[in-house]
Amino acid sequence: ALRDIFPASPHASRKSASPGDGSPLFIVSHFDGGMRNELGGVFNSFAREPSSAATSISDRTGARPALKLEFDKREIGFCGMWVHLFNSTAPLESRVYLDGSPFSFISFWIRGASGGERIRFKIADASWELKEDAVEVGELSRFLPFGSITTEWQRAVVPLENLPNEIRKNELAAISFEVASSGKGAVEVKTLAFSRDLASLPPLPP
Repeated sequence: ALRDIFPASPHASRKSASPGDGSPLFIVSHFDGGMRNELGGVFNSFAREPSSAATSISDRTGARPALKLEFDKREIGFCGMWVHLFNSTAPLESRVYLDGSPFSFISFWIRGASGGERIRFKIADASWELKEDAVEVGELSRFLPFGSITTEWQRAVVPLENLPNEIRKNELAAISFEVASSGKGAVEVKTLAFSRDLASLPPLPP
């Protein structure tokens, strides 16, 4: 844009809010249907060829519906999926990002199609989301009780104190799951939530 005055910093106009009513638990989504979560955000896959990925809500008969990532990770390229923590259809100047300051943990349930899937957990604040990128927090094995993804549901618990220093905790914009090793596979994610303490972590839905 060409203008007569120096524009304000994009950060100066950003809005953020802590979700919920002050309760110790806020569930972003159970991923049991529909694209939009409680913050107005959506999910999708990302990839660079020749690697590929696709996301959907799994609908196997008799199973819990969940957010499913199917991937084909090659030696070249990358792939994974992201979940927005803001209303991604709102204009840039009207977006309200998630203020995670009151919370201590991000949690979700995860399982793999075969077990042993290697996934990196990444997060983006408003600045990183505008760059269409995210910062790695760590491989998911660090945050699972069994130390690796299995075919059984496990709850991953990520302490917010583990977030990299370059991430603004009061302007969280997205989380992403990036495949870390070559091969075909799939993982399912259920009940993404922010909690103030370990006692308020949500159980696996029936």
